[in-house]
Amino acid sequence: MNNTGTYNSYDIGHSDWNGLPLGTYYIDSNYYGTTHQNVIRGHILDYYENSLLPILEPRNNLNKPPSECHGVVWKVLINGQNPLDAITPIVVSGTVKFDVYFNRPMDISVAPFVTFGVRKPYTQNVVNDAVLWSADSTVWTGYCNTTLKTGDGNNTIRVAFAKDTDHFEIPIENERFKFVVQVAGSQSVEFTATPGLGKASLEWRKDDSLSTLGYNIYRYMMPTDTTYSDTLKVNAELITDTTYVDYAVIPDSTYHYMYTITGTDLLESDYSKVVTATPFAAANGDANGDLAVNVLDITTLIAYMLNQNPQPFLFDAADINGDQVINVLDIVGLVDLITGKKKSVSSAITSNPDPAYIYLDQHKIRFRSTGQVSAMQFELTGQNLKDIQLTCKQKGFEFATGIVKDKLVGILYNLNNTPLPEGMVDLISIEGNRSKLSWGEVTAGDVEGQYVLVLKDALESNLTANENELQAFPNPFNETVSITYRLKGSSSIKLSVFDLSGVLVTVLEEQEKPAGSHAYKWDGKSESGEILPSGIYICKLEGTTSNKERIQSEVKIIIAK
Repeated sequence: MNNTGTYNSYDIGHSDWNGLPLGTYYIDSNYYGTTHQNVIRGHILDYYENSLLPILEPRNNLNKPPSECHGVVWKVLINGQNPLDAITPIVVSGTVKFDVYFNRPMDISVAPFVTFGVRKPYTQNVVNDAVLWSADSTVWTGYCNTTLKTGDGNNTIRVAFAKDTDHFEIPIENERFKFVVQVAGSQSVEFTATPGLGKASLEWRKDDSLSTLGYNIYRYMMPTDTTYSDTLKVNAELITDTTYVDYAVIPDSTYHYMYTITGTDLLESDYSKVVTATPFAAANGDANGDLAVNVLDITTLIAYMLNQNPQPFLFDAADINGDQVINVLDIVGLVDLITGKKKSVSSAITSNPDPAYIYLDQHKIRFRSTGQVSAMQFELTGQNLKDIQLTCKQKGFEFATGIVKDKLVGILYNLNNTPLPEGMVDLISIEGNRSKLSWGEVTAGDVEGQYVLVLKDALESNLTANENELQAFPNPFNETVSITYRLKGSSSIKLSVFDLSGVLVTVLEEQEKPAGSHAYKWDGKSESGEILPSGIYICKLEGTTSNKERIQSEVKIIIAK
């Protein structure tokens, strides 16, 4: 800076400044990196900051460094806008033009390294597309494509490595030229979330960058105006399209969605702007959300029960009786809705007083009842289940099978809710079986959608198949549940209930028991007498027989209130 200038006739005090009286000094013909007088004044330390200093007044300011100086960057334009002007340039997604101005002709054989970023050293994004020099080699122009991966926020331009014609390398410029990237905001203009029946449909604009590999969807919820849930990724696999439907929603709940871009380097971009959707509930029975209750909803129910992941699937609408479990009782209720036998289905958990009996041979299943069972589902365990063929022997009944979690599942129902015949009947034929089969869970319902207790027994060819096995009825329950088991011989047993984390809830029985069938009625309370909340619990039977054989069996019990 030039410390000489014109001195006014007054002074301030009797001090001096560099041997000159204090006063006002004019500083001529300097370049300050900008032409804005208020910005220049803000960089000058004088009387206004320290009363012991004179007043310094710049005048005849230069708009760029003289060409006699070594090469420096004096201006950068972003899409034609000067960051040193009053309005900071804002760029969205697309191609951005950068014009870098030097104070003198430059060595065009040495390419400047022009980058920008949100943090030091500001080299996150490189400007290197379609580069060229002006005819007088004082302006370098380059382009860069901005996407969601660029990084929203305040970015600083960095210019390095350029040399002038005297072979002097420029000082690195990484302070003055700033601009704002709002790619996520611009992308969000076309990012939409449309609520539907048990779903939210998302759509966004395609990113045309060659480095784009795919997209991820994230969501969060706000339980209150000031609290946020965790932000979770919705999609299991990378999305390559620009649409996605989120079916894993709860109707009437508001979800906030964002998306990111994943590049070929496997790095994710910043989040897009947030869009919201509140999926709405369907009518009772509309399991597939098509605004109609019909046989297609039965198909959807069965697909869900066979673990075929139907989409969409509206759990609340499919859970006809409101017991938080999808099973054949919901099929019974749905058939009643379709046929008009009931306008609505009660959510009360009730049971038919008459039990039924099911018998397993290795080549057939037989069934005995009083004519009260209209639908049933069962599980079989064993080896090579995929080779087994099950065929329903009762006319007029629909039958579906599938392997779910290493168990062979059968679902039997009637579109008119006609019950199975009274007495003993051949129910299912078994072909292709080459190993011993055993029962899993069996659930049955009557024409009213009430639970029917099915006692699993064995024919003479398989008398010991169900020894020590626990059963619970009704299950789910809301007041009391009967827990039954059968012992081959006298045994020392312990009957306990645990929650899903393995914590003991209560011990129901712990004593010697004779051979035969036994039952215990539980009221759903803990050891201390507290009423347990709705949920799934594990009832375990443990012990040893008089022959020192180990007893171990368990059954899931569902409390639904």
